[in-house]
Amino acid sequence: MSVHQIEQLRAKLTELTAQLQHQKLMQQNWFSASDVFNSSSFYTKSEELDDYLTEIQNNITRLESVTEQSYAEYLTERIAAQFSCFKNFTNSSYLSTKYSNQNKKHFSKVNRVKQMAARVTQSAQTLYQELSKLQEYERRLLDMVADKQAQLQHANASNRSELQNAVLLTQQRLGRCRQALSGVEEQIQALDKQSER
Repeated sequence: MSVHQIEQLRAKLTELTAQLQHQKLMQQNWFSASDVFNSSSFYTKSEELDDYLTEIQNNITRLESVTEQSYAEYLTERIAAQFSCFKNFTNSSYLSTKYSNQNKKHFSKVNRVKQMAARVTQSAQTLYQELSKLQEYERRLLDMVADKQAQLQHANASNRSELQNAVLLTQQRLGRCRQALSGVEEQIQALDKQSER
């Protein structure tokens, strides 16, 4: 094997090592992907990727000094198979990482939608409680206006002005209450439209 070919193998090994470090596979328990990594191409039996890279390095060093053609061919095939194992392994690790990241994004979106739905539900409950409270307040104000108007009809001239002011004030309160009711009803309608999307 030529010096140039040996250098190419070394460069390929250096690139593989850098790729593995970049993907942070050195620290992971890589046997979880053992269905992809065909360790029968290696004599090494280890849980450390560095040990397998060392075996490739040793095979390249041996290949440099081999004179027998058949052994050189055997080592070349073995090194190619070992590189192939790592290529399959890094590809599967990349896909696994990509799939994991997609799952995280998907679950993040699902959680955001759930949180939004919970906020909408909570907002709707709060709005309906507010609506109920305002409707009760409106009913009481209507009763008060009716009472004061009845008193006004039977009042003498000295009390009439005071009762007219009381009716006017109560009607103003009723008007503000109805404005608040309209605002809450609009918010509920907007929330309903939002939840239909």
